[in-house]
Amino acid sequence: MTEAPHSPGSADEQPGLSENEKRLLDFERSWWSAGTGRDEAVREQLGMTAADYHRAVNDLIDKPEALAYDGVLVRRLRRQRDARRTQRSRSPRP
Repeated sequence: MTEAPHSPGSADEQPGLSENEKRLLDFERSWWSAGTGRDEAVREQLGMTAADYHRAVNDLIDKPEALAYDGVLVRRLRRQRDARRTQRSRSPRP
């Protein structure tokens, strides 16, 4: 008998991420459903500034444990980050 795959954020996930790190990834996956802007939802739901939140998520998506926790989300966030870096490197500097 094979085990059913578990969904991202389920309780039996790979060890290695703290509950706070899991909460950040879970929030990033679903913040748009809050009906507010992301920065406002970050303040209301996580009690963080937008800058602290983005810094934490950016560091978190480099962890292999984050990839194991929610690979689809982490790969998407990495692609978005890489696209922003590429865009910035192509922009003329003042």
